[in-house]
Amino acid sequence: MGQRNNTHPVDTESRHIAIVGMMAVGKTTVGRFLSVRLGRPFLDLDQLMVEQTGLTVPQMFAEHGEAWFRSLEADTLEAALHGQTPSVISLGGGAVTTERCRDLLKTGAFVVWLRASPSTVLARIGDASTRPLLAKDPETTVKALDLARRDLYASVAHFAISVDRRTPRWVAGSIARRVGHSVPLLSRHAEARLASRKAQS
Repeated sequence: MGQRNNTHPVDTESRHIAIVGMMAVGKTTVGRFLSVRLGRPFLDLDQLMVEQTGLTVPQMFAEHGEAWFRSLEADTLEAALHGQTPSVISLGGGAVTTERCRDLLKTGAFVVWLRASPSTVLARIGDASTRPLLAKDPETTVKALDLARRDLYASVAHFAISVDRRTPRWVAGSIARRVGHSVPLLSRHAEARLASRKAQS
């Protein structure tokens, strides 16, 4: 399956922008920078779920199981997409594994796929114990997940961009240029400060 890619700027001014991709590719960080570039709110789907339940993602998996987690994830995504203000929304790496989430993304957002090689993902993961699906063998699991999910990401994506050897700020700037309506460019330090504030809010 190929993503619905487009080489020209796309009118997304009235649409949510959803960021998908494997774990550790930088969806949250890129999302914060992109929201600053576009002058719109940023929502992190995993964080919304943590705030709703009072549980961390590993705790949700451990106490309720993956099926429960995916159902809550779809409910949370649907609520976010129903928001009236166009936002930048980052999703967990496995959100695309459920048909309901894929359908919501196809109809409710302009979807950006952050692509990364398995070696990049492994280098960025850090402490694998915080990733419920990587508890036993991170390298083998990451390669298997990449193989299993790449067609799912492609099936919902309007635009794909590689993050290998690229900074989150550069990636966000490339996405902003593609969607064609970024706010005036800030200095590197001012942009970083605003992105940091979004992380703390």
